[in-house]
Amino acid sequence: MRARLAFASAASLMALAACAPPLAVDQAEAICAGQVQATVQPTASVGVGFGSGGQTAVGVGMTFGSASYPPPTPAEAYATCVRQKSGQPPKRPYASQMTGQP
Repeated sequence: MRARLAFASAASLMALAACAPPLAVDQAEAICAGQVQATVQPTASVGVGFGSGGQTAVGVGMTFGSASYPPPTPAEAYATCVRQKSGQPPKRPYASQMTGQP
């Protein structure tokens, strides 16, 4: 019984999320520009740890962009994201989002 109730609750929440109103294009553009910029730039991390008894640990990691191949251009990814979030095409091109120009 609890499993059915949990499943019904989860299904209801997903249905409500799918019915959420789309964002305004300006909001979607701002969100998507940030998301695309974050995926375009590689990220790196380095960690060093010291433990009791002289134990040490070192970790290095690097992440590069998209998992899809061939990856979309930043402008394509931006336009797709804005359409998904707002239901409309972007008003401003991706390049103007990065330079701050209208």
